[in-house]
Amino acid sequence: MGQERKRIRAQAASIRAKNVRTFWISELARRLGIEGDTAHDIATDIHDYLSQNNVLRELGTISLPVIAGRKYNAKRDASTLPRREAAVQLIAKDDADILEEYGNSAMLTARMARIIEDAYWADGIFNGPLLALLFPLSLRTLRSRLRKLWAQGATLPLCGTSHRYRKQWINLRPVLAIRRYLQGEKSDAIRRSLLISHAQWSCWWDQFSRVYHYREGEDDSQSLAAKMKYPEPLIAEWLDLIRELEQPEEFSDQRLMQLIASEPYEDSHGSSTPLTTRYLFHRYELPESTAQEILQMMRDFIADIAEKGNGQVVHFAACSQVYSSQSLFDSELCAVFLNYITDDDWERVDLQRPTGLRTERLKRLITEAYLQNSALALPDTAFLLGMSTDAVSNVLRNEEDTSLLIRGRVTILEPALHRAEEVIRMFCEEELDLEQICEKTGFERSRIKQYLRRFCQVVSLKRDGVEVSEVARRVGISPRAAQYCANLCDRLSEQMEGEKIQEQAFNRLKSRFSDELLQTQQDQKEPV
Repeated sequence: MGQERKRIRAQAASIRAKNVRTFWISELARRLGIEGDTAHDIATDIHDYLSQNNVLRELGTISLPVIAGRKYNAKRDASTLPRREAAVQLIAKDDADILEEYGNSAMLTARMARIIEDAYWADGIFNGPLLALLFPLSLRTLRSRLRKLWAQGATLPLCGTSHRYRKQWINLRPVLAIRRYLQGEKSDAIRRSLLISHAQWSCWWDQFSRVYHYREGEDDSQSLAAKMKYPEPLIAEWLDLIRELEQPEEFSDQRLMQLIASEPYEDSHGSSTPLTTRYLFHRYELPESTAQEILQMMRDFIADIAEKGNGQVVHFAACSQVYSSQSLFDSELCAVFLNYITDDDWERVDLQRPTGLRTERLKRLITEAYLQNSALALPDTAFLLGMSTDAVSNVLRNEEDTSLLIRGRVTILEPALHRAEEVIRMFCEEELDLEQICEKTGFERSRIKQYLRRFCQVVSLKRDGVEVSEVARRVGISPRAAQYCANLCDRLSEQMEGEKIQEQAFNRLKSRFSDELLQTQQDQKEPV
């Protein structure tokens, strides 16, 4: 259990490290040469601006044709019901917090609850097949996850729900959470049972506090919702809860005093940090041309997000030329647009066995990221799909005919392995140097060095009698990639007069990568 918690925390840390703020720090350093505290402060200003103008929510938001009308939650033929487009936030920054606190299963269930609520605000409702389209689980498993929230009284409507479950619905999750808190229950216990992050809990409490203090005796939920820009169904239930507070027998006096004494924040919805040329010029003492370029970069980013497709999400990943051993904080990050849902996915939905849809989506996300000059890591793919890293590894291990590049490991990357073989043959057979190989292949110099370095490490360990599985572990690649390099060494030896690869070409590799080989030999001496 301890090892599993460490793995989950490492996964959450990896996701947090690749965020909007880190992306902008990377962009400012790469494109304008701004580094250190100045880059961090400017990136923070940009992050706040994008957050206040709702751009960050759009990164993980997709549009879906949900069933039009909250009333269609009983059992009926969904194909005969009207549809409407609804924007739901599939991926949110709070997901990493829930992952770290409560685990992968809780994160996926929290996502389900959030998108059902998003559709509910838009007077829409999900049905089973639409939910199965988004999450790689069977319909039975999806419903069993929701039943744990239904049993607590959470209103999470799903089309086709039987009467015995519908009668369990008492309040929407925000109202249910605040009610239980005012009744004296500890916030940590509420968050754990209803799958709420710290940030979401604070947001709901502040919103309820604003409604409580600023309602001004209004009982019209629609006008209050329009004024405060909150969903009308949520305002209506909060007003009902406020009326119950007039009969405070079932509520904690201490919590009621906390509510009365609270100072609700001033909602900044729609406002923005004054990011202007003058602001950047005076605060950070930047040249005016640099300040203008920063603003143009930000406008281009917002324009790209606005053109995002209905089924696309935006994720931040390390550049594919970056070595897996290099720290993410020192790496160049890319914003990649990934097709989470395509037209073909609708045909792959299987309510009993979601394996096909899950595998195809995994392959698509990894490939699309690579085509955009980025490499998703195992934590990235697991986070995007709501799977564990072990589950992703198992899927990749069973795929033998696809091109999949994962940061930190190569998994049956036949085209990439063929490119690696091409580079290695040029270096060993034609005795070309790195610059000549760059010119001949068009590959980045860093990628060529990576191919040669890994091959050199594999050959060195194999010559010392280390098993392939142990070679893969020490070098940081998959066992199949390690075996591919070992087999390539044997083929080159046969074609190059027996031991030539072991002597001349390998000596050239050793001279080029002596530091890496020294580290490999040091690792070999360490006990496994």
